[in-house]
Amino acid sequence: LGHEGPGSSFAALQDAGYLSSLSTGSRIAAPDQTLLQIDVSLTEDGETHWTKVVETLFQHCRLLYQTALTARDGKDETERSAALNDLQRMWGEISSLNSMNFHQTSPSAAYSFAP
Repeated sequence: LGHEGPGSSFAALQDAGYLSSLSTGSRIAAPDQTLLQIDVSLTEDGETHWTKVVETLFQHCRLLYQTALTARDGKDETERSAALNDLQRMWGEISSLNSMNFHQTSPSAAYSFAP
């Protein structure tokens, strides 16, 4: 959801003039659950059309969920494999972006690790 490239929710909503920023991440993570947090900065037009923004984001969530179900329960091996490849591609992109962000961040001072 936080992807900003062509075809992403962010790109579609930004092209429509509805938002200027979008970020996602886990708010709370536990062994058996995770709470997803989505932060958006709406434009004035986006505030007027906020229901379209929410609808687009939920459609994206449903698409990811459906792709995961297809990877697990698809009709045949070809369908399952295609869905799994989509998920692996998305995971790889996210992993690469996180790695670049980590390696481009300046190290913090040692005192930030002290209790």
